[in-house]
Amino acid sequence: MNIIFDFDGTLFRTETVDIVAINKALSDMGKHTKTKEEILSLIGMPMSRISRQLLNSDDEKQNKQLRESVIRNELVLIPRFARMYPFALEYLSRLMQEGHNMAICSNGSKLYIQKLIEQFNLKQYFEIVWYRKENINKTEAARQVGQTLPPDELTVLVGDRREDVEAAHANGFIAIGAAYGFGEREELLDANYIAEDLKDIYRIISELEEQIK
Repeated sequence: MNIIFDFDGTLFRTETVDIVAINKALSDMGKHTKTKEEILSLIGMPMSRISRQLLNSDDEKQNKQLRESVIRNELVLIPRFARMYPFALEYLSRLMQEGHNMAICSNGSKLYIQKLIEQFNLKQYFEIVWYRKENINKTEAARQVGQTLPPDELTVLVGDRREDVEAAHANGFIAIGAAYGFGEREELLDANYIAEDLKDIYRIISELEEQIK
């Protein structure tokens, strides 16, 4: 089976880094900081969209300044504070040992994703790591990732936001909604399956694998 994972809010506990990273960037620009809830409601979106909403502005110079500052802060904070979701590495190891082909398809920036891959030694688990690319949305990103993975009878996309579910369906994949992530539960209503934690994701994938044997 091919398994494509979103990253923030699916495998990585983004709040361990990004609340501080974003608020420091805002503060350094002389802007009002945001509550935890305000920041987490944006996690999983492209950073260009997040910056516009945080600044409530279409000023590209300011938005770029904020994005670059957030990334610098993330790179400093990741080694000290970054945390994966409980049992993430254990279940990734199990899925790899069972012969599944796995990939990451994230809206995160290249530097951010690469730093986290290095921090948690994740390269061993994934055949493809996709980070945000200019003018490519999640549906197209998932299509390209799916085409690059080895041919398989079934592809699953796991994510916590509506765009993950939409990307899965648009590409003919099975959508597993990560209800423990940052999206509202209503965003996952069209998912084929809902997972309450990573153990649940592993169970669903195991059951799907049994069905196609």
